[in-house]
Amino acid sequence: MKKLRNILLFLMYTLISIDVLIALPAFPGAGGYGANTRGAYGSPDHPISKPLILKVDSASSFKSALGNSNPRIIIFTKGGTYDLGGSDAKIYNPYITIAGQTAPGGGVCFKNGALRVDANNVIIRGLRWRTGMPRSTGSNRDCIGIEGDDLKDIIIDHNSLSWASDEIAVSWDYEDRITWSWNIISEGIGTHGYGLLAGTYVKNSSIHHNLFAHLVMRMPECNNGTNGEIINNVMYHWEGKATDFITGTQYWDVKKNYYKQKVEESDHKAIKIYWPGYNQYIINTNSRFFIEGNVGPNRPSSSSGGEWDMVYLEDGGGSGSQYAGPLRANTSVLTAPPVVRVTEHKAEDAYNVVLEKVGATAPLRDSVDLEVINDVIN
Repeated sequence: MKKLRNILLFLMYTLISIDVLIALPAFPGAGGYGANTRGAYGSPDHPISKPLILKVDSASSFKSALGNSNPRIIIFTKGGTYDLGGSDAKIYNPYITIAGQTAPGGGVCFKNGALRVDANNVIIRGLRWRTGMPRSTGSNRDCIGIEGDDLKDIIIDHNSLSWASDEIAVSWDYEDRITWSWNIISEGIGTHGYGLLAGTYVKNSSIHHNLFAHLVMRMPECNNGTNGEIINNVMYHWEGKATDFITGTQYWDVKKNYYKQKVEESDHKAIKIYWPGYNQYIINTNSRFFIEGNVGPNRPSSSSGGEWDMVYLEDGGGSGSQYAGPLRANTSVLTAPPVVRVTEHKAEDAYNVVLEKVGATAPLRDSVDLEVINDVIN
């Protein structure tokens, strides 16, 4: 009888522990679909109590730590610039936490290569990644790319990403539970200097409290089979369109974002949806979009005008709810919201909060980020 009681108590404790682990965010302040990522500490069905602590001080030791097959936390014992020499850094093994905020001095910055993520349970924080390489045939020149089939539970938070000649940030192909939060995504290079792409069949993405600045477009762009939330981002200085939705069936909440243009860009579109029947980029008529509380062109405050005044329907007639037809949803389209919800602000308040806290701020902001933020303000 006593043995049975102990077994029952153990099972009850295990179930409670799993429930707590499921509800526990990756770190204080984490929010959205990727917020329950455990990184080096495993997952609810594979909890890890003692991951390796790997110390890195160079590009080569960083790549070696990424390739380690054990659950691991990467910390930095040396700040400064890490030159990847033209070859990408790659994560193939799961259960990893990269803590860029541990770098001494002014922090750490990577150049001449991208960071490729092809593993589950990944946390990336506090990095500066300034690729600085021109676009070449057959080679993506991103900063951070999540690019593998059936990946899940990834959070990219408080990083500063710039100087890429393809998308600066990308998630692509059958991924699930991804959060991009509090990142500066800025200063793309050349005619393909794009921001963030949520590519084909990426499910349950949270894109919140990021600063997008000085980009051609894709702030972000969402493709066929995607769904998620775009909340409290600041978008500044784009060419032609900022946030857009192309191809297939999609379900997105687009809420409380702040779009700011330069004076000479008054005709550039903040949110664009390719109307069914337009061309190869068309959205299917069973797609739904919940647009609420955004500020920007045609809507100077979150309490003025109509919610769809900032939305341009390509070949659908123009901007405004009268052209939205079946695409317009009056409530959230998220059938299964994130366990850890994003803390939301009015768009006007988000503008100030994001500019104050966004990017790789620990131990301090570098001159590149300071210049970008100053551009947005002034």
